[in-house]
Amino acid sequence: MDKTKKYTLGPNFPNVTLTHREAQCVAYLLKGYSEKQIAKRLNLSIRSIVFYITSVRKTLACQSQKELVNKLRQIDFTYLPPTC
Repeated sequence: MDKTKKYTLGPNFPNVTLTHREAQCVAYLLKGYSEKQIAKRLNLSIRSIVFYITSVRKTLACQSQKELVNKLRQIDFTYLPPTC
């Protein structure tokens, strides 16, 4: 798995990319997982998950997690995990 791969958010955000972990975290967030559930699923600390989600929030200029989820749904963000 290439952890240096960047994920774009589509034509409306051509200069915005997410890291592998950021993409994973927001994908689980979109599925309704809590930060604690995401941390357990990815075997990371909750603090790391909060960091990744906050980073994406700042990148997309969202004031809240709810606003982030709504924006990602509007742009139809889909995370496709890399295949081996």
